[in-house]
Amino acid sequence: MTLSWEEVVALIKTPEIYIEKAGLEILLGHGWRPVEVRRIKAKDVRKAKDSIIWCHGKERDEFTPILSETLDLLNVLTPGTLADDSEIFRSTRVRN
Repeated sequence: MTLSWEEVVALIKTPEIYIEKAGLEILLGHGWRPVEVRRIKAKDVRKAKDSIIWCHGKERDEFTPILSETLDLLNVLTPGTLADDSEIFRSTRVRN
């Protein structure tokens, strides 16, 4: 179902923290599947260059283009202390 312009504006204003902004950009702006987003590792972000990042898909892994603004958000989420094999988008349990 297509969103109206007002719904798109409201959705873009919703994210408050970097991980929400990056997730929204990758899922909606780049059209990645949730499984691909969950598989982004710190080493993939660190090795990304020329607006190309390694994408771990359902059936195959391949290089894919990414906007520099989105890559900047992912770099903020990838501190130097984060291990190379750590996922960027980790689940968090929220209660209440």
